Formats: sequence, C-alpha cells, structure tokens
Amino acid sequence: MIEALIAGETNPVRLADLAHRQIRAPREALREALHQRVTNHNRFLLRLHLGQYEALAAAITELDHQVEALIERMDELVEGEQTAFRALIRLLCSIPGLSTLAAVVILSEIGRDMSRFPTAGHLLA
Repeated sequence: MIEALIAGETNPVRLADLAHRQIRAPREALREALHQRVTNHNRFLLRLHLGQYEALAAAITELDHQVEALIERMDELVEGEQTAFRALIRLLCSIPGLSTLAAVVILSEIGRDMSRFPTAGHLLA
C-alpha cells in the first residue's frame, strides 16, 4: 500500500485492496481513511521512511545470520561433556515467553555452564 502511494496511486478502493489481510478495520473505514490528498512531499517522506525501514530490516537479517554463524562455530568447538549452545538455546526457549534472541543473550552473559544455577542444573541431567 505504501509503495502504491509512493508510486502515485490515489484511488482509495485500489489502495484498500492492497491492505494486509490481518488489518481488522472494515474495508469501508479503510477506504474512507485513504481518501485524502497525498502530496509530492508526502511521497518523498514515505519513500525516505520506507528506505530506512528496509535498511534496518536488512541489517537485522545480517545480524541474525552473524549470530547463527557464531553459534554454529561455538557448537563445533564443544569439548568433552559440554552441552552444545544450540541445545541450551532450545532448553531456555522452553521457558514460556522466552524468545530465541533472549536465550542467546542470556547464554552470552552466563556462559554454557549452568550447573552453578541450582534451579537449572536438574534440567541438564
């Protein structure tokens, strides 16, 4: 929808038809909201903001790939009876509400050895 606005589309019916399916607003209300004047300056700002969003999304993807590569490398260096990071991440993610990113951050702070945490030690047995 934003790309269509940037490209110069002004028809509120066509713009409303581009809305994501998860938008809960009734189509009529969406059409009414889209029935407005979009100036060249508005298009410029939309293009600028969309570019920033896309750049940030690409940076996040790149960071995710970097973290994934580091986790793989750390798992390749597992020695003896150490638990692999990937297994620890899955274990931490079994806690309701804890995301993969949060699990990675926790492990980066406390390390792989959870035996010093009495409540987590039984989970590894």
